[in-house]
This record gives sequence, structure tokens and C-alpha cells, in this order.
Amino acid sequence: MASDPPGTPSRTLAIQTALGELPKFDVGDRWTTFNERLEQYFETNTVQDGRQVSLLLTSISAQVYEVIRELTYPDLPKLKSYKDLCETYPFQWSKECDRSFQKLKKIITSDQILVHFNPDLEIVLECDASECGVGACLMHKMPNGELKPISFASRILTKAERRYATIQKEALAIFFGCKKFFEYLMGHKFTIRSDHKPLLGLFGENQGLP
Repeated sequence: MASDPPGTPSRTLAIQTALGELPKFDVGDRWTTFNERLEQYFETNTVQDGRQVSLLLTSISAQVYEVIRELTYPDLPKLKSYKDLCETYPFQWSKECDRSFQKLKKIITSDQILVHFNPDLEIVLECDASECGVGACLMHKMPNGELKPISFASRILTKAERRYATIQKEALAIFFGCKKFFEYLMGHKFTIRSDHKPLLGLFGENQGLP
């Protein structure tokens, strides 16, 4: 999870996690996806000063900002907010900033980030836990066998939950994923993926509900 360095597949998925489901907006007489809105924004806007960067980061959300920081400028120390960033580092637009901005545009406007839910496709729920949090990814298994993400969710563990045994944390991740994506999973057969084999003793296909 969080221990993976920038550039790894799991870190690439982090940007997808932060973006969440791509909503739709009513624009005149047609519907347009969030991706299209972003593309329209970038076609007519650029950033050349601190205020514009602040507006962009605010529109994307604070969660995405943290992922962007690691993805585009991994050496920058972790800061609590954009205000902290401005106070710690005087703003200066540079070639490195522009390269990161262009990279960001390409990533978050890509039509490969998420797919829409389709009840006719196979559903896969992948769950995992770390020392400090749990996460789940709802995916479709496409006809060619490729897994495509639909939505992501995660939360930090409470102080009490952090004292759980590993198997309990992994089981909690599954419980969290099923509860979070209940509306998608209810009434459908789906596969749960986990990297913790001892869970088969609790959730195996021949086991009753714990």
C-alpha cells in the first residue's frame, strides 16, 4: 500500500483511488463526464501563478493533492495543506512545474482511469490491509481477462483496530469493502481477492459466515 514507491503499479492506482467515481454533470441538452469537463478546463486554462494552482488543487480536492504531490514531486516533504506549501516554499513557476502539470493533465483526463459499472460483467472485489489502514477496489473482469477498476475506497484504522492481529485486519478490509460497495454487490455473484491465504479459514467457499 503506502510503502510502495512512486512509479509502481500500486502507486499508479493511487491516483485512481483518490479520484473515486467519475460523476456526470448536466450541461445544456447533453450529459458530459467528469473527464470531459477536465479536458475542457485544460483546453482553456493553464496555471502560471500560485492563485491558479490553489484553485486547481481545490477543485480536484485535498485527497487528490496528496497523491499528486507524491506522483509529480515525490521529493517534496509531506505537508498538511497547500497553505503550508506556500509558507514553506516561495512559489516560482519553473520548467519542472510545467512538466509536472502536463503529466497531471494527461493522467487525470485519461479515459483509462475508471470504467462504469456493468452488471453483465464479472465483478471482483480486491481488499487489503496495512498497519494503519484498509482499502478496497471494486473491479470488472473484462472479456479479455483484464481487470478494470470501477471505484476505490479506503480508511485509516482506529487505535484499537491497529492492535488487531494481521488476519483480523485483513478480514476487516473485506468487511469494509463489502459494506462500502454494498449497492454494487447485492444480488450479484462476485469474487473477493486477497493476498492473505489464512482468510480462507474464515471466508472460504465451504465456510459459513463468521
